[in-house]
Order: sequence, then structure tokens, then C-alpha cells
Amino acid sequence: MQGIASAINEISAAARVAPAQTVAGANNAYQGYQILRRNGAVVSFEPSKIAVALMKAFLAVHGTQGAASASVRETVDGLTESVVRALLRSRPAGGTFHIEDIQDQVELQLMRAGEHKVARDYVLYREERAKERAAEALRHVGLYEERYRQIGTYSRDFSPAETEAFIRSEEKLWWPIVERIEAQK
Repeated sequence: MQGIASAINEISAAARVAPAQTVAGANNAYQGYQILRRNGAVVSFEPSKIAVALMKAFLAVHGTQGAASASVRETVDGLTESVVRALLRSRPAGGTFHIEDIQDQVELQLMRAGEHKVARDYVLYREERAKERAAEALRHVGLYEERYRQIGTYSRDFSPAETEAFIRSEEKLWWPIVERIEAQK
């Protein structure tokens, strides 16, 4: 688990090069597909990012010598192709994939390929990151709660309509965070 985090922070040059070779010229084939990120942003589908994530997972388990290994690069290329094929099969006419769906598919393909150690560390890393995101969301909710406490102090300076408008504007910012936290429980 610790290995994946450090591999993500220290990608080798091989991890950057291999994915580009995997999907060279293939991006046009994916124009009808998009990714919904956790922050709500919609971005273009780039299989090279799947390859980078897989290479990072292998680096975390096998160390930097794994990036130099032709067999690891071939495995990453094959797994990337399997993940992409499975995703495209699920939406043949194009569409949007949630980032979690892609990561679930990566886990599944790692297990099917017999890469159980890599899959295990990948699952643990995802769980660790989910906890970190939840803690960060709670921190933000705490900040907004403090802001609401302050409204009581400020409300005497504003009309009821101004106070209500302020509360509604703040709600738009924190409500999605609260919904995400509730969904994770």
C-alpha cells in the first residue's frame, strides 16, 4: 500500500513512455467517450492514463526494475487493452464512464490476469485514497459549519433576505460534499 503511494510520487521515465506507445494514434477512436471525475468534471477518455495507473501499480509492487522489464510493459499494455475493450463493450455507442467504473475494471482485469499481489495493493491504495477524500470532505464541512455559526453573529448586520441569500449561496458549495459523505456511509 505504501509502495503505490511512493510510486505515484516518483514515476520513472519508463512509466511515462510506455503508455504513449500503447495508444499511439488511438485517441481519435475514443472521441465519443468521456470520463466523469470525482470532482464532477467531464474530461476526454484517454487510455494512456489507464496504462500509467497500471504501470504505477506494477512499480509499487515490483520496484523500479519492473518498469525496465519488457514483460511488465507487455503485461501493462495487454491489461490496458483489456480494460479499454471491456469499457467500450459496455457503451458501444459512446458515452461517459465514471472514474470508479474504470478503476473497478482495472481491478477485475488484474485479478483475471493472475496479478493478485498488484490487484491487492491497488485495492488497498484505492481504499486509502477514499478515506483521505472523506476526511478532506469532513474537514470542509467543518469549515462550513463554522461559517454558519458566524452567520448568527453577522445576521444582525444584514436584513433577513440578505442572510437567507448568503445561506443559499453557501449551501450550493457544501451540499454536494455532504451528499458524497452520506453516500459513502
